[in-house]
Formats: sequence, C-alpha cells, structure tokens
Amino acid sequence: MKFPSTAAWIAGLTVCIAPVASYAQAPDSATPTAPAPTVMAQTPESVAARYAAAMQRRDWKAGAALMHPDALQQLKKMFRPLVFAVPNLELGKMFFNVRTMAEFDRLSNAQAFERLMTAVTKINPEIGAALATSKSQIIGHVLEGDDTAHVVYRMTSKVEGISVTKMAVMPLKKSGATWGGLLTGDIEGMAAALSRMTAPQTAPRPPAKKAPPPPAARSQRR
Repeated sequence: MKFPSTAAWIAGLTVCIAPVASYAQAPDSATPTAPAPTVMAQTPESVAARYAAAMQRRDWKAGAALMHPDALQQLKKMFRPLVFAVPNLELGKMFFNVRTMAEFDRLSNAQAFERLMTAVTKINPEIGAALATSKSQIIGHVLEGDDTAHVVYRMTSKVEGISVTKMAVMPLKKSGATWGGLLTGDIEGMAAALSRMTAPQTAPRPPAKKAPPPPAARSQRR
C-alpha cells in the first residue's frame, strides 16, 4: 500500500512526527545529539526541538516519550476498530506488527505510536528521507488557554528531489511540569481514510425506471 500525494503527507504528517529539526538547522548527523537538560523541557519550544531531533533520527521511542499521554491514548483508541476490520487487508500486521486483537491490546499506547510511525516511514520511504534532510526554524508559540500551546515554525525539506518550505504549527498540551505533543488532523485524517477503506461496500442501486405517462397524456399525443 502506498499513500497518495507524498508531498502532502510529508508536509502534513511531519507536523505530528517531526515538526522542527532544531532552533535553526538540523544537527550534524555525525555528531550525536546530547540530551537536553531537564530545565529545557519547561517551554513548548524546547520540547518541540527535542521531539524533532528524535524524529529526525527516526527514534520513535524517544518521540513517544515527548508526546502527551492523552494523545497516545487517543491514537491507539482511534486505530483499534480498524486494525482487523477487513482480515485480508492485514492492517494490524502492516501498521502495528500484530496478528490478533489481543496482541494489539497488549501494546502500550507508546508502543502503538512507535509501531505506527515505523510502518508509515517504511511504507513511504520518502517521508523518512524528508525527515533526515529537514531544516526548520522555530518562530515562537501562541497560548490557547492555560494548558495548550501552538509552536509556529518554518520547515524546509526535500520531497522527491524538490525543496519545499512551509509554515506550520505543532500543538502541545501541558503535562505536569512540561509539555507533550498532540495529534494533528493528519493522523486523524489517516484513520478516517483507513476507515473508509474498511467500510462495507454497498452495491449501487439500479436506476429507477421512468413511470409511463398517464392515459390522458397518451391520448393527447395521438
């Protein structure tokens, strides 16, 4: 299975899985990125930067640790009805590497996230390539109430050999003393697309037969 519109996927899905490469540019791949100090986890920008550095390395376990617990729970709940809706599609095996619903239920919320993101980049290698080459700049954040922040950033990446630059937003929610990433409409759209794929197909109704004209109309035609 290959998702349509690779460019749209990378521009949108990376808002969730790799929103910002760093404060100014992607780190040198030859130099391991040192863990950020605990104090850095107190601002939405610093969490977004750590999250993106993990995603650039395709370190989904580290990325899951920076997601908000509510978002991880939402993701697993969203995909649960779909993984075995159509047995011959093997969506559970394709996206989560499980063969039964019991195996899926035994996954932690973080493991479900890790396996989904691993599968997405495996199915569409262009996404992984774009993450590895992405460079982004954090502009700042906008607060929504007391517990939600939207980090605004400018991202440049290569999509199928073409350089793409866009402004995007990563949502985060307060989680104790720090912040955690939220799901975006792209992940929800992916679940909706899979839901349409797995929905029972109904046969189209035959066109209604045209009723014959009343007797009076037939006599007038003569």
